[in-house]
Amino acid sequence: MSAPDFRVEKPLEVGSPIPLDVYTDERLSGPARAILMAVHGRPKNIARPTKAWLMTMVGFKDGSWKKYTTELVALGWLIRTNHGGDGRGKWRHERTFLSAPRNNPLDR
Repeated sequence: MSAPDFRVEKPLEVGSPIPLDVYTDERLSGPARAILMAVHGRPKNIARPTKAWLMTMVGFKDGSWKKYTTELVALGWLIRTNHGGDGRGKWRHERTFLSAPRNNPLDR
């Protein structure tokens, strides 16, 4: 099974600023904010950053990566979607980083 790629909601042009919400969301921990800054401030030639690239950019080990991506999911900055197997036991995993946090409709 291959490692999942991460998508960004809206592809950013070269020189696009990091979304203001990344700086102003007081709920974010420093490491989670660093992940968002790496995703949104990445070079243009990296259209779909991989987990390995993001971990290298932020300087995480695998255990801390899970902790902070779980935080991003809980705060609405990251959407994880797992698509069922194709009959051969292979799953497709999609991860989408958002430019602004979305409220979870289940948190009411």
